[in-house]
Amino acid sequence: MIEKETVPEHLARDCPLPEIPAEGSSNDPLTEYMVRMETALKDCNIDKKSIRQWQNQQQTP
Repeated sequence: MIEKETVPEHLARDCPLPEIPAEGSSNDPLTEYMVRMETALKDCNIDKKSIRQWQNQQQTP
């Protein structure tokens, strides 16, 4: 019987997204939003990389 493997909890968390500025906001809140969004995307990609590394370790005999 094959047991189903589950991804460890610390690797499966969602990436928090920044709040979207109100319509008609000045450039400062929009710039801050874009910087925070870029950071969130980088964090999410690091999480995906960690999951792939974990999967590779599970497949190694």
